[in-house]
Amino acid sequence: MYCKYCGKEIADDSKFCSNCGKALNGSLTTELRSKCHGIWSKLLENKKLSYIYSLWLTLNFALLLLGNNDVDYTPAHYFYPEEGLGEISIYDIREFIFYAFLLPFAVWLVSKLHKCYKMKNHK
Repeated sequence: MYCKYCGKEIADDSKFCSNCGKALNGSLTTELRSKCHGIWSKLLENKKLSYIYSLWLTLNFALLLLGNNDVDYTPAHYFYPEEGLGEISIYDIREFIFYAFLLPFAVWLVSKLHKCYKMKNHK
C-alpha cells in the first residue's frame, strides 16, 4: 500500500505513514468507495445511452424491413429522387446505415470534441 499524501510505500496494516506521519484511518476504504461510486455512475449513464441507442437501432431496423419493398433503382429514380420522399417504402439499406450508425457516431464524436474543448479552455 502507498501513502496517499506522500506516495511512499507503507505496510498494509499501517494507521500512520512512517514517512510523513499523516493518519491513514480508513482513507483507503473511503477512496476506494468514492472511485467505485464514480465507476458505477458512469456505467449507469452509459447504460441509459445504450438503451436509447438500442431503441433507435430497432426502430431503424423495423423501417428497413417495412420500407424496403419495391425500391426502384432505375435511372429515372435517380434523376427525380423527390418523387416519393413522403413514403416509407423508399427506406433502404443506405438510409439504414446512415441513420443507425453514421448519424449516432457523428453526434457522439461532436459531443466528445465539445467536452474536450470545454476542458481545454477551462484549464
